[in-house]
Amino acid sequence: MESLECPKADAALFLQYFEYDFGFHQCAGLAWGLSDFELDDVVMAQQLAKVFSTEVLFEPQNLNLPAGLQWCLAKPDGSLYAVNIIELNDGLDVASDAVLIDSAD
Repeated sequence: MESLECPKADAALFLQYFEYDFGFHQCAGLAWGLSDFELDDVVMAQQLAKVFSTEVLFEPQNLNLPAGLQWCLAKPDGSLYAVNIIELNDGLDVASDAVLIDSAD
Protein backbone atom coordinates (compact mmCIF):
# COMPACT_ATOMS: atom_id res chain seq x y z
CA MET A 1 0.00 0.00 0.00
CA GLU A 2 1.20 3.50 -0.77
CA SER A 3 0.06 7.07 -0.18
CA LEU A 4 1.20 10.55 -1.16
CA GLU A 5 3.22 10.66 2.06
CA CYS A 6 4.70 7.17 1.59
CA PRO A 7 5.19 6.32 -2.10
CA LYS A 8 5.94 2.68 -2.90
CA ALA A 9 6.54 1.68 -6.53
CA ASP A 10 5.29 -1.91 -6.24
CA ALA A 11 2.18 -1.17 -4.14
CA ALA A 12 -1.12 -2.74 -5.18
CA LEU A 13 -3.22 -0.20 -3.27
CA PHE A 14 -3.23 3.58 -2.96
CA LEU A 15 -4.56 5.26 0.20
CA GLN A 16 -5.74 8.86 0.51
CA TYR A 17 -6.56 10.23 3.95
CA PHE A 18 -8.33 13.47 4.86
CA GLU A 19 -9.56 15.08 8.06
CA TYR A 20 -12.66 17.27 8.21
CA ASP A 21 -14.10 19.66 10.79
CA PHE A 22 -17.76 18.73 10.27
CA GLY A 23 -19.84 15.59 9.64
CA PHE A 24 -17.57 12.60 9.17
CA HIS A 25 -14.29 13.77 10.70
CA GLN A 26 -12.05 11.35 8.82
CA CYS A 27 -12.03 10.09 5.26
CA ALA A 28 -9.92 7.30 3.78
CA GLY A 29 -10.02 6.52 0.08
CA LEU A 30 -8.65 3.25 -1.21
CA ALA A 31 -7.92 2.72 -4.92
CA TRP A 32 -6.33 0.01 -7.00
CA GLY A 33 -5.56 -0.43 -10.66
CA LEU A 34 -5.08 -4.17 -10.92
CA SER A 35 -7.88 -5.88 -12.80
CA ASP A 36 -7.34 -9.16 -10.93
CA PHE A 37 -7.55 -7.54 -7.47
CA GLU A 38 -11.00 -8.02 -5.98
CA LEU A 39 -12.33 -6.53 -2.79
CA ASP A 40 -15.84 -6.87 -1.39
CA ASP A 41 -16.36 -3.26 -0.34
CA VAL A 42 -19.63 -4.00 1.49
CA VAL A 43 -18.11 -6.73 3.67
CA MET A 44 -15.01 -4.63 4.28
CA ALA A 45 -17.08 -1.61 5.35
CA GLN A 46 -19.20 -3.73 7.68
CA GLN A 47 -16.09 -5.29 9.24
CA LEU A 48 -14.40 -1.90 9.69
CA ALA A 49 -17.55 -0.48 11.29
CA LYS A 50 -17.72 -3.39 13.74
CA VAL A 51 -14.01 -3.54 14.61
CA PHE A 52 -13.65 0.23 15.12
CA SER A 53 -17.16 0.81 16.57
CA THR A 54 -17.85 3.56 14.07
CA GLU A 55 -20.00 4.29 11.04
CA VAL A 56 -18.39 3.74 7.63
CA LEU A 57 -19.63 5.77 4.67
CA PHE A 58 -18.70 4.41 1.23
CA GLU A 59 -19.70 4.44 -2.41
CA PRO A 60 -20.29 0.77 -3.35
CA GLN A 61 -18.89 -0.54 -6.60
CA ASN A 62 -21.10 -3.60 -7.18
CA LEU A 63 -24.31 -3.08 -5.23
CA ASN A 64 -27.66 -2.06 -6.71
CA LEU A 65 -29.09 0.69 -4.53
CA PRO A 66 -32.62 2.11 -4.45
CA ALA A 67 -33.21 4.80 -7.08
CA GLY A 68 -31.56 8.12 -6.30
CA LEU A 69 -29.18 6.77 -3.66
CA GLN A 70 -25.45 6.38 -4.38
CA TRP A 71 -23.74 5.80 -1.04
CA CYS A 72 -23.93 3.26 1.77
CA LEU A 73 -23.55 3.61 5.50
CA ALA A 74 -22.35 0.58 7.47
CA LYS A 75 -23.09 0.70 11.20
CA PRO A 76 -21.21 -1.09 14.00
CA ASP A 77 -24.18 -3.43 14.59
CA GLY A 78 -23.80 -4.79 11.03
CA SER A 79 -26.74 -2.93 9.49
CA LEU A 80 -26.30 -1.35 6.08
CA TYR A 81 -28.17 1.70 4.75
CA ALA A 82 -28.41 3.27 1.32
CA VAL A 83 -27.91 7.01 1.79
CA ASN A 84 -27.24 10.31 0.12
CA ILE A 85 -24.52 12.61 1.33
CA ILE A 86 -24.50 16.29 2.10
CA GLU A 87 -21.35 18.17 1.17
CA LEU A 88 -20.46 20.63 3.95
CA ASN A 89 -17.96 23.49 3.88
CA ASP A 90 -15.35 21.19 5.40
CA GLY A 91 -16.73 17.66 5.43
CA LEU A 92 -19.45 15.22 4.47
CA ASP A 93 -22.59 14.17 6.31
CA VAL A 94 -25.49 11.81 5.68
CA ALA A 95 -28.87 13.10 4.47
CA SER A 96 -31.98 12.04 6.34
CA ASP A 97 -33.38 9.87 3.49
CA ALA A 98 -31.56 6.67 4.51
CA VAL A 99 -33.04 3.30 3.48
CA LEU A 100 -32.19 0.11 5.39
CA ILE A 101 -30.94 -2.48 2.88
CA ASP A 102 -29.45 -5.10 5.23
CA SER A 103 -30.15 -5.61 8.91
CA ALA A 104 -27.93 -7.26 11.46
CA ASP A 105 -30.55 -9.87 12.45
